[in-house]
Order: sequence, then C-alpha cells, then structure tokens
Amino acid sequence: MKTSYFARLRTGQIAYPVSICRFPPRWYKGPKYLKLAPTADMLARAKAAVDSNSEGISNEYQEAILAKLSADEVVGDLQALWPEADTSDITLLCFEALNKPCHRHLAAQWLTQHGYPTEEMSSNL
Repeated sequence: MKTSYFARLRTGQIAYPVSICRFPPRWYKGPKYLKLAPTADMLARAKAAVDSNSEGISNEYQEAILAKLSADEVVGDLQALWPEADTSDITLLCFEALNKPCHRHLAAQWLTQHGYPTEEMSSNL
C-alpha cells in the first residue's frame, strides 16, 4: 500500500485512491475509509496544537483509533473498495503535504508493523 495527499491525486498518477480523512475535499468522489480517520475532536486539537503537541495527538490517534482496529480487517476492507487492485496499488490519502506530521504516516507505520508494507509515494512523480 501507499500513502499520499489529495493535491497529488490531480496528477493522475494515483490509480486506486482511498480517503482516510474525516472531511475530504468536496471535489473528491472516490472511496472513503473513515475507520482510519481521526475524530473531529482530534482534528480540532491538532489544529490548535500546530506542532506544539503533535506527539500527544499522535498518541491519542494510536490509542483511540489504531489500537481498536485489526490490520487484517482494515486491509480486507480496503481491498473490498478496489477489488480489481492489488493491495500494493491502493493509496491512502489525506491533506498534509509530504514530510508534514499527519495521521496517514501513523496509519502506514501501523500497517507495516502488522505485516502490510506501506510507504509514502515517492516525491519524483
């Protein structure tokens, strides 16, 4: 699996996108997977923290979201959204640009730790 951000979707190089945002852009019409999305409260606190407490937000996301999920079920759900795709071609999307703190990086790390290698799309696309 891969991760990226919505702005890169417009390049046409993401074949199987899945939003993992609570509130994706209005123009986005692809599949959404809210089980990996932060809660509205987490988003509000993250905006207020603006890097000052990103570790606290990260811990909260891991405990409140990821710890309650099964990686096998998540991958199965994602595969069901794009049955014609190989799992490695599915790209999880959110808003933050490359190298900015974001829940998609935490989700990718969690998936990788559970046997589903997930990495950020290369920046040279």
